[in-house]
Amino acid sequence: MKKEELENGVIAVTTLATAIDPQIGLYKEHYNNETLGFKVKLSNGTIEIPREVAIDYVTKPKNVTYGKIIRILNTFVKC
Repeated sequence: MKKEELENGVIAVTTLATAIDPQIGLYKEHYNNETLGFKVKLSNGTIEIPREVAIDYVTKPKNVTYGKIIRILNTFVKC
């Protein structure tokens, strides 16, 4: 998968999470974390997105379920 496609997946999943809970803030940047996923810096904190969820968004968007987004929201750490 191309880096740009994966980046688009991270940003899109972050947008879905923000739509469910706007209080987490807006996307600022992301980087790889030690658990083979992405740490996403938001205006109000951080969330972690598993690599497979970002890939699924690009290749099989229907696999990115509400439950997966809620699990991502549960990783939110306020700054």
